[in-house]
Parts: sequence; C-alpha cells; structure tokens
Amino acid sequence: MFDARDTHPVRRLKTFFRAIIVGVVAIVVPTQLTDLLPSGCAHAQMMFGGGMGDAAQTITKRSLDGYAKILNLNEDQHTAAKSLLEAYQASTRSATEKFDKEMKVLQEDFADTQDFREFQKQIAGKAKTFTAIATKLEENFFEDLKAVLDDTQAEEWPRVERFHRRETLLRFGMVSGAGVDLLAALARVKIEPQSSPELAEAVARYETDIDQLLVVMERDQKAQQDGMLSGEGAFDPTQIQTMMKAMYESAAKVRDLNRETHRKFLAAVPADRAEAYAHEFNRRSFPRVYRTTHTTKLLKAAAGFADVTEDQKSEIARLTEDYNRALAPANDKWAKAVEEQEDAAGGTMMVMMQGFSGQGGGNSEVTDARKVRKELDNSSKERLLAVLTDEQEARLPEPDEPKDNGFGGFFSVADEDDEE
Repeated sequence: MFDARDTHPVRRLKTFFRAIIVGVVAIVVPTQLTDLLPSGCAHAQMMFGGGMGDAAQTITKRSLDGYAKILNLNEDQHTAAKSLLEAYQASTRSATEKFDKEMKVLQEDFADTQDFREFQKQIAGKAKTFTAIATKLEENFFEDLKAVLDDTQAEEWPRVERFHRRETLLRFGMVSGAGVDLLAALARVKIEPQSSPELAEAVARYETDIDQLLVVMERDQKAQQDGMLSGEGAFDPTQIQTMMKAMYESAAKVRDLNRETHRKFLAAVPADRAEAYAHEFNRRSFPRVYRTTHTTKLLKAAAGFADVTEDQKSEIARLTEDYNRALAPANDKWAKAVEEQEDAAGGTMMVMMQGFSGQGGGNSEVTDARKVRKELDNSSKERLLAVLTDEQEARLPEPDEPKDNGFGGFFSVADEDDEE
C-alpha cells in the first residue's frame, strides 16, 4: 500500500496496522469529500500506488540490540538471535512481496471495473490475511528467542515486551509529542538512568506508566483493526472518523504523560546534559520544527574553515550567537501553533486530511510562525555570505534532501538516524 522505495521513512511505521489505517484514511476521507477515488486525491493515489516495503517488519536490528542489552545476551546467544532475526525478516519480506502483488492486481481490477464496493471487500480480505501472517511471524520470532535464554534472562522478558511496545507504538505519533519514547531520548544523548536516584526512580515509573497506556492502545487498535478489516464496513467514512477520534484521544494521553515525565527527567538529569536532553525531546516531539537547520550547518561549517581570518571568525561567532538567540523563541512559537492546530483538528491525521481536501488544513498561526523562521534562516544566511569570500562560500554545504515520513512531515516520527 505504501511505496517504501519512494518514501523511505515510511518504513518507520513499524506496525502494519498503522500503515493500513493511514493508507485507508488517506484514500477514504479525501475520496468521500471529492466524490471519486481516481480524480479526487493525488496524495492518496501516490501513497496507495506503491508497496508496503519493510513497514510490516516490527523487529529490526536496532530492536535486537535493545533486546540484547536488556537480556544481557552472551556472544553465542546474540549470534543465534541474529540468525532468528534474519529468518524473520526474510519470511516477512516474502509475505510482503506477495501482498504487494495482490494489491497491484486489485488496483488494476478497480481501474477497469470502478467497482469500489468489491474493491473494499477484496482489499480488506487480503489485508486481514496478511496481518495474520505478519503477526504469526512476529510471535514465532519471540518464542524462538525465549528458547535460547537461561532462567535469569527469562525473568527479564517482561521488560523486552515493554520495550517492544514502546518501539512499535511510539514510532508514529497521532499528535505531536505522542511519538516520543523518553527512554530512547535519554539513551540518544547518553544519559544513564542510574546517573541519579531521582532519575532512576522517574525512569522506572515512566516505564510502567507508559506501558499501561500502550497496553490499552494496543488492545483498542486490535479491535479497530478487526472492524476495519471486516469487509463491507471497512471503508465506511463514519467508522473511520470515529476511529480517528479514538486514536487521537489515546495519543493525547501518551503526549500528556510524556510532557509530565519530561519535566521530571529534565529536573533530574545531569546539569551538563540537560540542554541536550531538552533539545532531543523537542526534536522528537516536533521534528519539522526543531531539526538542525541548514543555516546552523552553514554557520558551523564556516566557523571551521581553516582560512577564516580573525575578523571573520569574530563576525561568524557573533552571527551564530544572534541566530541561536532568535531561533529558540521562533521554534517555540511554531511548535505551539502546530500543537494548537492539532488540538483543534483532532490530531495530525485530520490536519493532513483537511489540507488534502482543501477544507482548511492550513492555519494562519502556523503559517506565520513558519514564515518568521524562514525569514530568520534566510537573513542569517545572507549575513554570513556577506562575511565570506566567494571561494569560502563555494565550500559551504549544500542543503540536505528534506527528510519526510511520506506525509509531508505531518507525523511526529523520530528515528535515531535522523540527525547526529
């Protein structure tokens, strides 16, 4: 359903059900608003026209590394676990390729017949079968992994289950801040939970509290999945709207817990790591807003040139200080506007759908805040270029290809590979 080849970060949607839901909603909501699937929604056509890629793989090398750390696997156990992972991924990939081919046939049939009712029945049936296969492959992997553990390691298995729920269910936020695993954020900036008694206590409490929310979320999603893939009603727009509302409310609870716990973590982390942790939390909550800007990279690169004069070095340092001082409040204003937009619309998905349908997905506060940030970036870049020689300017880094999650950057998806 999603073309991971064209929109690689879609692979971050580590649970197949969420990929199914996003695909269905991307098709159905704009379709009902514009009457016809083929002509009504170019975005939906683009997303629906590809393949699932690796979106169905809920277990990755990074996942296995996390399990190994929790379980303290020895070398032989880790080697065995890697073999299990390779077998799981190969089987999942094979099942996915088969599913993609079936989806392509259904799309071709629909293009010929324009029979949407038959199309929705067929796609629901195929998706239900594939979901069952993907779930069974995951279950088999975990059963095989447990078989290589000793008794002491087996006692830590509930922590693996909690880790897996965080990794899969917190990879895709239906509202900004809900797709954040605070424990992963701590690890990203190299803060050990045991660095202080206060932090250790807060971490233990968070691991339990977030899991309670995720267990309920997982249960509800299973019920929603069964309803979505039941056949005739699978593409009912009213049912989908109800489902999206429930998903938003569930995500908002996670977001609120993350905010509350983040404040506790911030007060307990080592003072020299607090700024880095706060940035990581913001980046994961609002990746479009707080990602490292190209202007920041330009300033850093220029400051590192071996041939800058003392006067240039002083001016670049002043520019950097001015830019950073203005950047923080500009970002905060943008993030606040995004948050208010999501709350008013009912989550990031509904913001996206409103934009696709032309029914006001835009927001003047968001637009204004983005404009302020863009003007700051541009003016600071122009000031920097005025300081450099033409030869130095030619050595500045080119803008990076924008990282997207396949949906215009709407969803708060955090990937540890996003930025160093």
